[in-house]
Amino acid sequence: MKVAIIYNLIETLERGFEKDMLAEEEILKVMRGVKMALVSSGHSVKSFQATPSLFASGQLKGFDMVFNLAESFGTNVAGEPYIPAALEMMGLPFTGSGAETLAICLDKVRTKQIFISAGITTPRFWVFKKVPTRSRKYPYPLIVKPTKEDASIGISTDSVVHNQKDLKKKIAFIIKNYKQPALVEEYIDGREINVAILGNGNHLKVLPVSEIIFDLPEGLPRIVSFEAKWIEDHVMYKGTVRKCPADLSKKESELIRRMATTAYRLMKCNDYARIDIRLANGIPYVLEVNPNPDISYQDSGFAVAARRAGKKYPDLIRQIVTNAIRRHNASRKGY
Repeated sequence: MKVAIIYNLIETLERGFEKDMLAEEEILKVMRGVKMALVSSGHSVKSFQATPSLFASGQLKGFDMVFNLAESFGTNVAGEPYIPAALEMMGLPFTGSGAETLAICLDKVRTKQIFISAGITTPRFWVFKKVPTRSRKYPYPLIVKPTKEDASIGISTDSVVHNQKDLKKKIAFIIKNYKQPALVEEYIDGREINVAILGNGNHLKVLPVSEIIFDLPEGLPRIVSFEAKWIEDHVMYKGTVRKCPADLSKKESELIRRMATTAYRLMKCNDYARIDIRLANGIPYVLEVNPNPDISYQDSGFAVAARRAGKKYPDLIRQIVTNAIRRHNASRKGY
């Protein structure tokens, strides 16, 4: 089978800071790993950067499948949904979620509104388009995030705030530097749980559940900040260690798996996705749904969970492609 891999490289940032490029550069590692896995499975593979000219050039003609790793469209980091939309118009089968799912999940506020409407427990939240001028009682501590970023971009150790002064300061920081509203959430000081899921519709496989174990100096918040994800010599990175499978009771495991699969279906995820949850006092709070999540060979929680389930990396990539082919064939048949 002829497979095209579409990926993106951001050379200049329209918002944020230069260090945020670390998250964007991860895609090269993922692309190379996926390419090697596909080649080892006997596929003919070629990779392309996701630029507007790619879809007008005809370079994708003749390919049987597109493995979509793109997280932006050209330099537009908010343009991730454009990629599957363009592929659908071209009639090309592709891996991962569609445009609607990517657009909604990129918007943390809209995602949480959908959770609430469906009865999925999520932390209470407020949205600020400008710095509040009036004092108000909030259930501190709170955590402040950009509304439309992923990969922990814009989240650092000072994102958890304990008073009005720090809250205003962090809201102003997000609005100024990330050019978007600030999402303020009730901070749930619980266990950080990641649930990797493969499949579509009623045919889902939940991989062994992972937990991020926090071993941090006193005073640092128990969060997966940008530093914890990307800065290898940082105390936050060294103090956040993945454990898979997580130590969960049967009741906790069943509840988390049920909540994760409900969120997966609710957001109409395709082929594979990761659900991030905080577990506190026996209650799973769904934080985010991550369609087309990081699947890098060595570092990603998804690949680790797959290995714990007995899937080597090429097996994982083959499974994602198989899921996409079956989904595409089913849609052509009308069911």
